[in-house]
Amino acid sequence: MSVWQEPKTDWQAEDFFRRDDYRRITGNMLWIAQEAANYYNKTVSLTPMAEVSAATLCRPALLNAVEKNAGLLAERFWPEAALTTRLFAGGEAFWDHADLNRLEQFLLQTRRRLEQHYLCLPHLGTFYLGGSGA
Repeated sequence: MSVWQEPKTDWQAEDFFRRDDYRRITGNMLWIAQEAANYYNKTVSLTPMAEVSAATLCRPALLNAVEKNAGLLAERFWPEAALTTRLFAGGEAFWDHADLNRLEQFLLQTRRRLEQHYLCLPHLGTFYLGGSGA
């Protein structure tokens, strides 16, 4: 089970993207998918997101898997968000600060949206079948 980590939503041009940032983004995507499945019976099949090393962090396939999963989450849980995703090819530039802010803000807003929906769900209090529970 993934654990939610607070997204970094104040990326600047001079910031460096590291493995921990990738792990936070992908972990938060997994968390959203798990929470939605647990509480809303809504599932989404995410594209596998590989573990990274310094050598693989900038590969197009890795970036594209994250972008694709962001798009899948948006389609499934928040279609009106109209999330714009990117597709990378070999030799293209890496995410810039605007891309990272777009992804992390989307994840944060999606979590908030799921939490708001959860608060609106009917919740049963404690009850006992066939007796007082004493």
